[in-house]
Amino acid sequence: MQLVSWVTGGIIDAKFFGVLAMFGAIFVMALAPWLDTSSVRSGKYRPAFKWWFRLLVIDFIVLMWVGARDTNFPHDWISLIGATYWFAYFLVILPLLGVFEKPETPPATIEEDFKKHYPDAPSAAE
Repeated sequence: MQLVSWVTGGIIDAKFFGVLAMFGAIFVMALAPWLDTSSVRSGKYRPAFKWWFRLLVIDFIVLMWVGARDTNFPHDWISLIGATYWFAYFLVILPLLGVFEKPETPPATIEEDFKKHYPDAPSAAE
């Protein structure tokens, strides 16, 4: 697959865009702390975030599997869809989740959360 480039007046090989996508995928992961606009940092108290993140993990596994396959149909389309979701998660979904998602109220302390999940555990003072 080749793409005519009007800027260079020549033909740019598709491998060039693959390299751009590879480094771009790493770059958007590095930007994740700034792209996450939620006031609650823990995913434990963000129900919608959990589902989108699980999809990202599945997408990552699918992209690893497809990366080991030939670049023939249907693997090429699966990789394009997977890469599109990867970039959409970091550049669209993650910033919008902080705006639209209503997180659960986090506990005031870690000890409070621990006692909620393990009521019979001895406290540190005992």
